[in-house]
Amino acid sequence: MIIARAIHQDGSSNLIQPDGSEVGTTDSCRRMLHLAPTLMLDAQASMAFSAANVRLEVISELGDLLIPRDGIQIRRPCPNPHFVVAGSASNRNGWTVGAENLPSEFEVEFRWHFTSGHPGVEGWDWEVRHRLSVKLLDGDNRTYTMAVSNWPWSRGQSAPIYRAATAVMRYGQLTKEYMDNRNILLARESLVTVGEEKPGVTIHEVFEIPPIPYEQATNIHAFQDKQLHELEHTASFSRLKDEHKANGSAVLPASTLLKAMWLAENTPYKYRPNIDGSGSEDFTGRLEKHPALTFLSRWWESNRPDPDSTFRVGMAMPFVRVVDDGNYACGDLEQPGLPLGTMFSVRSSCASCGDVVLMHFLASVGHSTFDDDCLDIRSADGELWQEVGVSRDDVKNGLYDEAWNCLDALAGFRSNFPIAFREIQRLEALELVQQTYSAV
Repeated sequence: MIIARAIHQDGSSNLIQPDGSEVGTTDSCRRMLHLAPTLMLDAQASMAFSAANVRLEVISELGDLLIPRDGIQIRRPCPNPHFVVAGSASNRNGWTVGAENLPSEFEVEFRWHFTSGHPGVEGWDWEVRHRLSVKLLDGDNRTYTMAVSNWPWSRGQSAPIYRAATAVMRYGQLTKEYMDNRNILLARESLVTVGEEKPGVTIHEVFEIPPIPYEQATNIHAFQDKQLHELEHTASFSRLKDEHKANGSAVLPASTLLKAMWLAENTPYKYRPNIDGSGSEDFTGRLEKHPALTFLSRWWESNRPDPDSTFRVGMAMPFVRVVDDGNYACGDLEQPGLPLGTMFSVRSSCASCGDVVLMHFLASVGHSTFDDDCLDIRSADGELWQEVGVSRDDVKNGLYDEAWNCLDALAGFRSNFPIAFREIQRLEALELVQQTYSAV
């Protein structure tokens, strides 16, 4: 479930469910603590990561009170694969323990053992010792969670990622934002064994946890489905191949798709306009003019099944088959995947590329309308695709541009879908062979 936070003019906030309703305030019947030991890998460690080579030891003066009964399991359950989270056999995102008998202040250390060491450091030992001086704050509620994103928020606070008690693989990952917004008492890195302390990183910080209603501790049950990077990708499908091809009203050449990806990778787009506050300049749809999207849009306009349509295309989003099931993964990793059958309803706005990709073409934001600060996004044929809770001003001044998400999906395709990318390269080679034979 994707939970958003609505910020009001007076600085207060509340959690919002996908249907727009507020998250409830019902609490648990007894005090509980949600522990979620989290470690942020650096780039080298992330590429070499294997859960089989990582072990978490929970060390506390409270003994086994903070350890899950069904054992600890190490996973990368978040959309960002750099984050490693310890969970239990039954929960992928930490675990809960009864807090009725816990003192209001206690010490706990999460000691991460890497049996294969760190790929950038010689030797086979590497430890991250993350010591927390936990304080359970007083309040009317009974649920405590390490997930800072679930805590009450006030205007002016930094992002939760900079306030969360997250360990790091290397000392250099502790940026100024982390040091300024966390109560870190000690942080150091050692490349040699000192006494009983192995090479690695040591962090000691004070972590004060406010009580909140159980229903608002949504991260307790977050990330229960496997993420894209946890799946065993394939490009060989035995099921639903015809259904996939039927979802497209045109066939997108692999060479065209690869060129669009190359343009997204090599032409900058991650910038925001400088807004002077006058509102005189209109940035609506500016990123639709990016070379990657204009290239794809021109191809679609030349191959669309409804050439007389008044809806001009401005964007395109890839949907990718990752495993041999009935689902697509969205190229925008922040968006959920969709069943193959769902995409048949928009086939007049889609083109298939081999057995792996369905490209969904979207109408330019210039065709969109606003209703109560809600932007509608339309498919190439003009049918409503989704609604986004942003204002007309946010689109006009460039703070929100749907094309950004499409460019991110194209630019990140090579790394997010490596097996599908190689399959598209293979299809491009076949196209070249066919063209050569045709020319003879």
